[in-house]
Amino acid sequence: HVRKILKGIQNEHTIGILYTSHNMREVEELCDQIIFLHHGKKIFAGTKEEVLVKYEKSSLEEVFIGIARG
Repeated sequence: HVRKILKGIQNEHTIGILYTSHNMREVEELCDQIIFLHHGKKIFAGTKEEVLVKYEKSSLEEVFIGIARG
């Protein structure tokens, strides 16, 4: 329900929303740009497609798990 409200606000007002989550399904649904942090440092910033190409994975979940496991 909250995701739907945020997406509506974002579309209606054409604004950016900073959204932080470990749930990659939410990230895919809400975010145009993605920043991955690891131990407080930015390790990647870009679109979903750029993330998948860089890490050679088929989903953000796979990328996230790979980063989390080091």
